[in-house]
Amino acid sequence: MELTTLQTLAREIAAEHGFSVVQTTFGREPQGWVLRVLIERPGADPMAGSGVDLSACTTVSRALGDRIEEGQLVDKAYTLEVSSPGVERPLVSPEDFQRFVGREARFKLRKEVDGRKRLVAEIIACDDEHVRVALGKERNNLDIPHSYIAKANLVFTPKW
Repeated sequence: MELTTLQTLAREIAAEHGFSVVQTTFGREPQGWVLRVLIERPGADPMAGSGVDLSACTTVSRALGDRIEEGQLVDKAYTLEVSSPGVERPLVSPEDFQRFVGREARFKLRKEVDGRKRLVAEIIACDDEHVRVALGKERNNLDIPHSYIAKANLVFTPKW
């Protein structure tokens, strides 16, 4: 079993039901192996909701689980979790960063950039190589190579 095979299958099944896949992970956790798939309606604004409800998660989960079993794609016991990415949606691809220009994100980096491995900053631009962010009240620009990003998520900021 390859993660890329599961990712491709998850994208196919989600698309058949009108959703896109934000992230697919498969790994060992304290409770055992977990295949986690985060789905959203294409173009959904996480602050307004991902367009995903329990019924959508159930439908995609059943269809994906059936196809995994039919193809015998996983050779060990595992738990399948299909859910919404939530308001603090993961940012995975350059397209994600581009889509959320103007929004604040939390970054955990593999390597230091400007002496930092963790930061919260506004995304101001993105290309295939870097994410440019504005950092702090001074709004200092910082370019972060995509390869340095271990994890990034939107930051929930209520509008009240």
